[in-house]
Amino acid sequence: MEIYYSRTLALMEALSIDSHLFLNRLSFAEKGNFLKIETEPIWGEKKLTRLNHKRLNEIFSIEQEKYFLRDNIYYVKEIRKIEISQSKIRSIILNKPFSDLLKIKFVLNPFVSTYESDWKWIVRHSYTEVFNLKNILDVNEKDYYFLFKRTGVYDSSLGTNILEFPLSDCSYFLLRLFESPNSLMKASARFLRQFELVPEDEKKQIQSLTESLITELMFRMFIIPYQD
Repeated sequence: MEIYYSRTLALMEALSIDSHLFLNRLSFAEKGNFLKIETEPIWGEKKLTRLNHKRLNEIFSIEQEKYFLRDNIYYVKEIRKIEISQSKIRSIILNKPFSDLLKIKFVLNPFVSTYESDWKWIVRHSYTEVFNLKNILDVNEKDYYFLFKRTGVYDSSLGTNILEFPLSDCSYFLLRLFESPNSLMKASARFLRQFELVPEDEKKQIQSLTESLITELMFRMFIIPYQD
């Protein structure tokens, strides 16, 4: 179970909290005795600042959410079949000009869940940023956004098929617009209303940015064409 709560355990270690009780609770939970464990008794008698208590509760809830989102390896294969079908449709869509897609309705992929957090727990390790606990301990609350996606690829080393992906505030805002089926035209217009007071010469740049962001969401299949 430790592998599923690595950031929680790392934070506990940094705060000099004995993880024995926590690991016992996880072991008990793994045997199916109850679905979720409460956080309050887990941190022991260690006196924590308000921020550190909030940090611990937040990363624990995030990792617990990811743990319970996992699919068994058999259903992962079913998800993979769905992804292959979605990718074929995506290829057709992305080969068209953006202007030709404006009337098409898209919706948030049912395998995607979006979240907010007060600290940046989710980073893209394989790119330019690596998770650094020091960055968590040295900053106060701020708005961060991320998603979990149930995928058709099972990582046996991590025991999960869940992709975690950080989001910019703009991408998060756009994704929320597709929680219900929405055309690209309406979603773009709603997004651009945030920038009504922007100088006219900058609006074309923002329009181009909007198209790029939505195209990325389509490419990653975070949003997919809506089918009645």
